[in-house]
Amino acid sequence: MPNFDGTGPQGRGPRTGRGGGRCVQGNTVSLSKEEQVKVLNSEKAKIEAKLKDLQ
Repeated sequence: MPNFDGTGPQGRGPRTGRGGGRCVQGNTVSLSKEEQVKVLNSEKAKIEAKLKDLQ
């Protein structure tokens, strides 16, 4: 977690990274369905952009 400020990777919020850091230890944060959709849509946009670049 950059700067240990609770923003998670790329400022998208907690529990949105790959879980490789020490922040995951002992901390359980649940995202609401709306937050999950927001995170997944962000990832989807990135993947679609990468696919477009490869075609």
